[in-house]
Amino acid sequence: MDFALNVFALAVVPFLLAVLGGHLASLVLDPKKQRRWKLAFWGIGVFGCAIVVWQQLRSSKHDDQLKQDNQAAVTQAVSLAVDPLNKKLDQILHAKTNVEVGGHDGPIISTAKPASLSTKRPTLDLSIEGLNIATPTGMEGDSEIVATVTVHNNSENPTTASEYRMEITTPDRVKHQAVFLRFGALGDLHWSSENGTVTTIQASDALEEKTENHEILPGGTVRGRLLFLAPGVSHALATDPRSRLFLSAKDRTGKSFVISETIADISKR
Repeated sequence: MDFALNVFALAVVPFLLAVLGGHLASLVLDPKKQRRWKLAFWGIGVFGCAIVVWQQLRSSKHDDQLKQDNQAAVTQAVSLAVDPLNKKLDQILHAKTNVEVGGHDGPIISTAKPASLSTKRPTLDLSIEGLNIATPTGMEGDSEIVATVTVHNNSENPTTASEYRMEITTPDRVKHQAVFLRFGALGDLHWSSENGTVTTIQASDALEEKTENHEILPGGTVRGRLLFLAPGVSHALATDPRSRLFLSAKDRTGKSFVISETIADISKR
């Protein structure tokens, strides 16, 4: 439609006006000259229309190519934004340096049963028993954190725990939101310390798999591990005794429970 309108406005209308003006002007000439000038007017008009049509075709083709280039640029920008996170996920199983804070040895115990339909409001008590903090290979500015956490149900009603989140406040008072990675979906983690020791953390220890779809009995405790990626938090900041961790979870009614501890607090355990 735009192409036809442009041709009509830029070629057809001026052409008709030019032919009309030329026709009127040629009336003062003798018949032989009238015929020659009329042919000239018509020839120039047709040539002008052809030029406009050709120009509009080129312009339309250029606009289509520009749209394709813009779409390609948008697609590339989205890819550049998503690829780094995908690479982090691919590298999450191959940490290069590792430090352990606090203790987390021993069996992972669970007093849970399949979820029922209880809707009474419970109370969750979170506790960070220990941390594994590592630097992924090639990502010295980021940190991976495996937190050994216990969830205790202080109420008289069964509950679940889900939507785990972690925030890190570094000594310079900058808050960093960590990315929660579903431990069980990634498989076993193999951690390499600087002295070459490799520690395997079983995917079956994933806390979210134990508390999201299974109830924690009244007075019961579930122990497991949570995996987080902390972009922009270097290994030095993540292990600084002054850095503070905020760990939260929600019960089955959507109420949030938060624990706040410094690295120094956790390392005393």
